[in-house]
Amino acid sequence: MSTGDWKQIAKAKKESVDKLIPKEWRLPDDIKSKYNETTPVSVIGLHKTFGILNDKEVEITEAYTANELLKHIADKKFTSLEVATAFCKRAAISTQLTNCCTELLFQEALARAKWLDEYLEENGKTVGPLHGLPISVKDAMNIKGFDSTIGYVSFIGNKKDIKEDAALVKILLELGAVIHVKTNIPTTMMSADSENNIFGRTLNPLNLTLTAGGSSGGEASLIKQRGSLVGIGTDIGGSARIPSLCCGVYGFRTSNFRYPQEGKVLKSRNNYSSPVSAIVGPMAYDFENLNQMMDLVLNYPKASKYDPDLIAIPWNNNLSLPKKIRVGVILECGSVPLNPPMERIIRDAVDKLSKSPLIEIVNLTDFPSFQYGWELLHGYFTSDPKSEIITNLTKSGEKMIKSLIFLVEANNSFKTPKAFEDFYELGEARYQVKRHWLKIINDMSLDIILCPGASHTAPKHDTFGNCPYTGMWNLVDFPSLIIPFGKVDKDIDLDDPSIKYCEGTLQTYDKDVHHGSPGHIQLVYRTLQDENVLKVGEIIDRVLNKS
Repeated sequence: MSTGDWKQIAKAKKESVDKLIPKEWRLPDDIKSKYNETTPVSVIGLHKTFGILNDKEVEITEAYTANELLKHIADKKFTSLEVATAFCKRAAISTQLTNCCTELLFQEALARAKWLDEYLEENGKTVGPLHGLPISVKDAMNIKGFDSTIGYVSFIGNKKDIKEDAALVKILLELGAVIHVKTNIPTTMMSADSENNIFGRTLNPLNLTLTAGGSSGGEASLIKQRGSLVGIGTDIGGSARIPSLCCGVYGFRTSNFRYPQEGKVLKSRNNYSSPVSAIVGPMAYDFENLNQMMDLVLNYPKASKYDPDLIAIPWNNNLSLPKKIRVGVILECGSVPLNPPMERIIRDAVDKLSKSPLIEIVNLTDFPSFQYGWELLHGYFTSDPKSEIITNLTKSGEKMIKSLIFLVEANNSFKTPKAFEDFYELGEARYQVKRHWLKIINDMSLDIILCPGASHTAPKHDTFGNCPYTGMWNLVDFPSLIIPFGKVDKDIDLDDPSIKYCEGTLQTYDKDVHHGSPGHIQLVYRTLQDENVLKVGEIIDRVLNKS
């Protein structure tokens, strides 16, 4: 395939998807031209101004939580068709503004919503607890009849090989959900900037000149625009959490095999001997929907039947916590210094939590290096002797996106395991890091660990680089959660030229560029203690964001 061929194939694919947006839902070219990756504006609040959404659809997409919508569908205040139409329209507007979607399932979503209404009318009850709720899924999740390109031009047309829906898609549909879009990703799903040569670059709706994160960047961008209130991402080094912290939404990395993974397209062949897995997990506009999505899926009787690797542990909603929660705090790792706003935001969060009678703060100082953890994780990332990640690019002849080039150059000094002995050494090193973390939790009697999810907030496109603060928890398989908190303030967060940033991470801070960007915290706990992370997280979110 020549260079011209791959460009034509990618262009034809994008055009075929764009045609699925009904004419009356399309933005005029003069409006679309105003919003691109060089425009330092937010598009939040614009969706209702274009005359595409009527007043009722604005109300449906802006005035309610997902759970409130479910109640209103069940009691017939709104029909499933009304709700699906509203969110399909809003997703169409969102992707025209920020390039957040790949496959558009509008026709299928509206047909399903109509069937759901008929079922409710005929049977006097809903299909299930997610009856009529539009849910978006990352492009990697297989849906029969649609491509899962994950940004590879060579994967265009792979719908012919997709014989069934992903396990989680099956479950969501059986619970009553409506899948209305698949969302954008970076080529290979190994970058924190969601750009590919087929669908282009996803933009951050809070500031179009900043990254939406990756690799679940389309999901976070869409959710922030309320084109979906609940979505599904994946995470192998921070892929759900990084977009969440960039766009200011909630994202949860589950423990390995705790959530259904069967039926997602892989960037390369799967290394079943590796302890590092691309997990699947929920992302949401509101915190409450994270627990809801874990509960409904893991307590669904058929869940383990659809995924051979699923650890069939029912979700425990009755977890009890101590009267006072001991929070182990990592303000910063010396190997990965924070920029000024993130340093302040983490301290502000800890200060606010310390004043709560429910929380006891324990400052942690002796813990594994996050940069070292990233180096080990990178060893697992590059362990395929066939380098299929690169092979899948060269099949089409397409060019490598800038953020991937940056990652390759930033990590070329790290060791790539080649021989059996290398894998033994890598496994032993990982074990010792995990053992150290468990010793900290046990010795300090911690109920949760709080740390940054990145050394910075959303940066400019193609500059995010390495992800030590999220990657550590993929390495040791600890469930972890991003909670939005705080914002960059250019009047407070002044640049500090003395900071020597970690090689491979963002090297600059511009107070004017980053002003107003969302801050965050990250919560972490032991493997398979997912309930603990969300239970404690609910309390911490309430203290930080609701009080």
